[in-house]
Amino acid sequence: MKIREHTLAVIILPLAVLVIALAGCADGTKAAKSVGTTVPADDEIWCKVEGGELIKGKPGFWRLKRDTNGVWWFLSPEGKQEFLNTVTTVQPFQKGRDVNGPHYVSGDYKGPTDVEIWNVDSDDLDEYLDEWAAKTVERVKDAGFKALGGWCQPVFHRHDVAISRCLSVWSWVGKGSKLFYEPDWPQAAEEIIKKQVVGLRNNTNLVGYFIDNELGWKEDFGAADRYFNDLAPDNPNRREVMKVIVSLWQTIEDFNREWDTAIKSWDELDRWTKLPKYPARTRARLKEAWLLHLGTDYLSLTTKLIRQYDPNHLILGVRFKGSAPRQLFEASRDYTDAMSINVYASDAKLGREMFESMYELSGQPIIITEYGFHSIDGRSGNRNRSGFIWGHVIDQQAKADGYRLFTARFARVPYIIGADWFQWNDEPPSGRGDGEDVDFGIVDVYDRPYEHMVEAIRQTTPLLNDLHANSFKDKREDIWQKPAGGKLGFWAPYLDKAPTLDADLDDWPQQALIPKMQYLETVGIERADQLKEPGVYLGWTNEGLYLGLEVFDKDVDGYTLNEESIKHIWRSGSFDFIEVCFSTRPAADEKYWYDQHCHSFLFIPDTHSGKAGTVLQWHRPWDTLEEHLIPHPDIEHALAVLSGRYIVELFIPAKALNGFDPQAHPKIAGNIFIRNWQPRIDYFWACSESSPPSKWGKIRLVR
Repeated sequence: MKIREHTLAVIILPLAVLVIALAGCADGTKAAKSVGTTVPADDEIWCKVEGGELIKGKPGFWRLKRDTNGVWWFLSPEGKQEFLNTVTTVQPFQKGRDVNGPHYVSGDYKGPTDVEIWNVDSDDLDEYLDEWAAKTVERVKDAGFKALGGWCQPVFHRHDVAISRCLSVWSWVGKGSKLFYEPDWPQAAEEIIKKQVVGLRNNTNLVGYFIDNELGWKEDFGAADRYFNDLAPDNPNRREVMKVIVSLWQTIEDFNREWDTAIKSWDELDRWTKLPKYPARTRARLKEAWLLHLGTDYLSLTTKLIRQYDPNHLILGVRFKGSAPRQLFEASRDYTDAMSINVYASDAKLGREMFESMYELSGQPIIITEYGFHSIDGRSGNRNRSGFIWGHVIDQQAKADGYRLFTARFARVPYIIGADWFQWNDEPPSGRGDGEDVDFGIVDVYDRPYEHMVEAIRQTTPLLNDLHANSFKDKREDIWQKPAGGKLGFWAPYLDKAPTLDADLDDWPQQALIPKMQYLETVGIERADQLKEPGVYLGWTNEGLYLGLEVFDKDVDGYTLNEESIKHIWRSGSFDFIEVCFSTRPAADEKYWYDQHCHSFLFIPDTHSGKAGTVLQWHRPWDTLEEHLIPHPDIEHALAVLSGRYIVELFIPAKALNGFDPQAHPKIAGNIFIRNWQPRIDYFWACSESSPPSKWGKIRLVR
């Protein structure tokens, strides 16, 4: 309850917090660090208290304010407090991969489209861009937005509109692949930052800078392995990992005990080519310490460089992708002015634990730097086959309702200060450069406004400041995603006679039926005409696990697997599928990682290629795989596609389940997740897709 109590203290007793901050405001730096910020060394007024309100930032530019009720705000150069609702990616055109189109081209842009102007200044196009920007600013404001978010054309910096800027520092240093401790990383970062910020340092319409966007902190990008494995012992990246290891396990004896090794000196560890995968809990401890170390060094360097060339503007974080390790929240505390995160949620609700942790550990307000909703019935013809599953809803009405709900809910949280809708236009139906083909737009690919979206924005914007001003006394019961309420449990019966794999469930015993499958309450799901609970059976023999599933789906549409499509297997999320996860050991409440006992299987009802579907095993960090198994060589299955439904039976043999031993270890963990893509219906037993083992249900194999 620590996080919740702290948050309440900030909201209910803001004056006491401000008294603490006052003690350090005389020298600027101490006061700023007490609330989490970066302070230019020569600026003593970056953080101060005025009339019981905490102000962060340079007068005459956009600043941050925490009022006497503990509510955070953007503060305009004129001193007006705002909850900013903005739109991102306002560009004159966006080309699709199909050269024949259709492409998005603004009706107000009269210049050439055979040039690259994405997020870069194009002097040769000034005449065209300025004319387009002047008209587009009016269109954006008329649609109801107060300002512009990230990814917008830089020409807007010359116009009278508030706008933020994403510097994409790491993304441009070695195209994002360069390891941070390479000797030339700081110089490359300095050149990237200097080029972008020097010309903007006196621009009063610039709200602030985002350092980067959606770096893979949770994935391999920030992993200690990447900075250690197969690198020379004297490599500076590997030396940093060694520093962290020695700080965690200060003696060889401590290291050997936790890693289950028998090295005699650190020199012996230096001769290792790779870090071991297991024990997973020990690896998790190293991961957490390494992320704090790497994140702190990265933020220290980049914020120092930004301040060096522009001491006037706010630094607004790194735009986390959906969530982030809490170590990055902690690392941000003394360097950035605000936190930023991209959040797409089809239910228009927030994860309470993550958001409260972000605020608690950083001490900084939060900006939602991307959010949005989309469906496949838009006017542009987008089918969304790129794997972008987040924010997908049943229809265009739900898209507009999602805007109303989510934007208002953001404003009702005292420490969320703005929300940036992604994006202005629908993406071309053939996909942008990376294949993403989603109808996020306020306007379609033909530059025609979606009337229901414009109406939703216009109706919502006038409410936001009042909602935010009163957020300190809002109970917010409808804002947060429902807590799990304790792990679900199921006693899986021993099958005296194994079911015949014939896609017929008549030979399954009733006690093998899982009693309740839940569905994700996405915006607009009450209008779905396919909302019928699937039947899921689970049983076992000494040879392995059996599953039988009856899924109600009027248009079975699985991802077609071939040599080329397997290279983009993540796109299978934008199709129908079943995900089955098992751990052959119980999963502790804090276990967010996979280990050698954890398995993630996917069944894809590929009906287009004449196959009876495909079963694959998805590789997760720290499981026993090195890559995905497509198809899985040992799992047997049968599929029948019937009118309005399909039936599948699976047999997962013991050799595909590392550690499967029903006699010695009858307590296991698992989850079943089913996606019906077209009407956007997700069913699950214990938790949603790709959830960590800590969220899986308890299963007991009984006889």
